[in-house]
Amino acid sequence: MAGFETELAALVTADAEGDNTIATWSPAFELLGLLSEGQSLGETVVNDSASSVLAYYHTVDKNIRVIDRGRMSDHQDNTMVLAHEFVHALQDEDSQLREFGDQWGGTTDSDVALSTLTEGEAILISAAVLETTLQPNQYINWDGMTDGAFENSFSVIADADEPFITAVSAQPYAMGLARLAPLWLSDGPSGIARQYDQPKTSLLDWYRGEGQPGDTNVQPLDCHPTAPPVGYSAVDHDTLGMTALLAIGLDTIADSPWHGADDWRNDSVVVFTSDDGPNAAAVSWRIRMSDTVALERLATAFEQRSPELRIVLSDIELLVLGATDPAILDAWLAVGNCGTASDLPEAAHDDVNDTGALRIRPAAPLNVRSARIRFR
Repeated sequence: MAGFETELAALVTADAEGDNTIATWSPAFELLGLLSEGQSLGETVVNDSASSVLAYYHTVDKNIRVIDRGRMSDHQDNTMVLAHEFVHALQDEDSQLREFGDQWGGTTDSDVALSTLTEGEAILISAAVLETTLQPNQYINWDGMTDGAFENSFSVIADADEPFITAVSAQPYAMGLARLAPLWLSDGPSGIARQYDQPKTSLLDWYRGEGQPGDTNVQPLDCHPTAPPVGYSAVDHDTLGMTALLAIGLDTIADSPWHGADDWRNDSVVVFTSDDGPNAAAVSWRIRMSDTVALERLATAFEQRSPELRIVLSDIELLVLGATDPAILDAWLAVGNCGTASDLPEAAHDDVNDTGALRIRPAAPLNVRSARIRFR
């Protein structure tokens, strides 16, 4: 276990010595209410992974590593964990996962969507492998497994110290299981294999579960929030997707388990640092919602969660501005904040993501065991 934590910490150190992507985003996420005050993004991701990962397939070294947590585990759990990781190894052999991620990913939302495919397939096949080891009067309760995965993912996110980080890790399992299980049961492996030809690149498209390959429910933004405050320069950008809004609405939008995130249609977030030094940061986040009701609910959630932010509503888009120096916000609003995609800063090369190690997901993060096996 200590070796795994050391490996993760070394990746954070390597990032700090390189392009420092983690340090760039830590204050931005804190300003937006996506990271607790004073928390380091790197330490948070390390702690989240170290506490939940059971095993992982390493896309660089091409091996499977099992984490010894010093506690007893049973045959069924061990079967699912190892089968899950062998599926990832086969995915890598078939689709070259690193290249697959480079081609179709690149943002938080698209990376979560790709993980939904790879993790959903791995859960399904590992459960199918487990089914071959059951007694003749036992079988997998697929509906119960899917319902239990969603229920537990929402519970895990709600109880997490850092809900956004946990949502990014947990949702691909539940969503992938729910959307791929019907394909698996109707068409077998070929139904899932076709998803790799033109994969969904937004969690929204997995959530809606409709359309043909290449179709998307993501709507174009009116513009991107690229105009910097005076004395600042843009350094990185991202699209955070539904998982971020799930965390934002957690305490204020309670009429659905998605807490308003299912009304997300697109977003663009840009991080700026002061030209005088890296310690002062600012962030702008433009979010498109499905309608004005959803937009106003989200604005209220931001105001209650982070009252120091500046919120501007326009049609069905919302602009959020934050800065470590709040004195710059009023002048920043006066500048205007509407650019094009070509105005976005070049995305920082993320050495941490490039290794594939901090993007590792737990092999079996959700307690769906009570729902997954039934007796005939």
